[in-house]
Amino acid sequence: MRKVVMVLLVVLTIFGSISVASAEKYIVTTNDSRLNVRLNDDHSKIVGKLAKGQVFEPDYIKGCWAHFTLKGKHVIAYMGYLTKYSTYLKSHGKPSSGSGSGSSVSSKPSSLKPFYEYTKAHVKTSGLRLTVRSAPSFEGKVITWLDNGSTVYVIKKSGSWAKIFYDETHVGYVWADLIK
Repeated sequence: MRKVVMVLLVVLTIFGSISVASAEKYIVTTNDSRLNVRLNDDHSKIVGKLAKGQVFEPDYIKGCWAHFTLKGKHVIAYMGYLTKYSTYLKSHGKPSSGSGSGSSVSSKPSSLKPFYEYTKAHVKTSGLRLTVRSAPSFEGKVITWLDNGSTVYVIKKSGSWAKIFYDETHVGYVWADLIK
């Protein structure tokens, strides 16, 4: 028995970690409102986000990464911010989908609607800064200002407004004509 364990340890050391097929749902439990989704590893480009409370079923788990396919791309998310859905239900009960203080949760594993892809853009104003608002309207509260040339990521455009992601963790709205 001891010999078998030693051989297994040598094989694992040579070939890396074992991939485990996942037939279980996981829920995003990050401290932030979104979890980064990447193409390859922890140093690769961020290609989107999963919303806190989102439930999904990874294709497989390898090391500390959940691997899944989204829009034809193989992507990964860090397991440190995911909890087995069955474990979550035991400790938190059935999540509500109402508009209370908690985030709503979709229990459909194939539903990754809160995931979004974005397009890189830059602030191009004739002035010094671009106003970022809490809503797609001039009545929206001013959240911050971005300097001309700042990098933003466009989540979606709607009319004259663009919903953007900036500074790795913040979402707001800007006048769409002022980003290129």
